[in-house]
Amino acid sequence: MADVTDDTLAADRLVSIGKLSGSLGHELNNLLTGILVFAETMSRATEGSALHEDSQEILSAARRATELLKGFVQLSQGIARGRALEPLLETLRPLLHYRAHLSAMRLELQAPFPLPALASGSGIELQHLVVNLVLRAIEGGVPGQVVRLCVEREERSVRLWAELHGTGEGSGARAWLPRVVQDLAIVEALAARLGGSVELEGETPVARLPVSEV
Repeated sequence: MADVTDDTLAADRLVSIGKLSGSLGHELNNLLTGILVFAETMSRATEGSALHEDSQEILSAARRATELLKGFVQLSQGIARGRALEPLLETLRPLLHYRAHLSAMRLELQAPFPLPALASGSGIELQHLVVNLVLRAIEGGVPGQVVRLCVEREERSVRLWAELHGTGEGSGARAWLPRVVQDLAIVEALAARLGGSVELEGETPVARLPVSEV
């Protein structure tokens, strides 16, 4: 009987969670579709009345929730897929933007699209690396700052990091969330599994990952 490693078991659990969350996501999307339809009807019916502004708020919230849920479903469905960097960033962007919003911060993506696929590693490890880098920046920042997820293309690799901008003055309040320190050793291990490495530029970890030449 073949040996089953911890990594294999962890990957299998993630795939199972992805399948379950994807099916639940579709059910929630059906409910949101109904809310959107009624909100749009209400918005048209109340135009010119005092209720119109309330109906617009409902419609706006339902649209935001639908966009977030779409990204969540895409992520859960693609959790065991390949090493394509560009679709992963596009899928993660609304989810990470919302996580930054909960900390009264804003997420920006700075990347030279189109981007190549990575040369080695797995899609799961790539997802974990991106999320770890962004969460590390969010937890190290203050409300009102901008978290910028940056990708820089080199000849045979990409550089990937998350940096903070701004002083945070005049910002809103964080939502209550457990503050989890993102261990630099985890970032380094994930980069190594993707065939790359991590260098510290000041206090910012920068991952350099080899890309496919195909």
